[in-house]
Amino acid sequence: MENTENNFFGGLKKMIYTKNQKIQRAYKQWQKSTATDLCDVYGRYSRSKENALDYCRQLAVSLNGSEPVILAHNTFMFTVGFFGELNGKFVFVYVTPMYNYYCNAADLEGYV
Repeated sequence: MENTENNFFGGLKKMIYTKNQKIQRAYKQWQKSTATDLCDVYGRYSRSKENALDYCRQLAVSLNGSEPVILAHNTFMFTVGFFGELNGKFVFVYVTPMYNYYCNAADLEGYV
């Protein structure tokens, strides 16, 4: 898929279709997480983390998506997941610092 967006590192991020275990694990994390803001997972955070979350929120809006949820985090980075619409299909989007992955919602294990 050649849909690209500016990423928070100043380059381009492609939307990559996958049904692999990585996105399945991300969906399982999404089911458990309630963190929607940086203060939910960090005591203090940098401007670049704020910019990264803003990017995720803008991407979700552009895909008519749900509110992005922080799935995993550490000192250096975090990942986000949300549902949205891409090319007329309902998809789960998994955002990492390097790529935006997506999967048809119907292909997620346990999705109803």
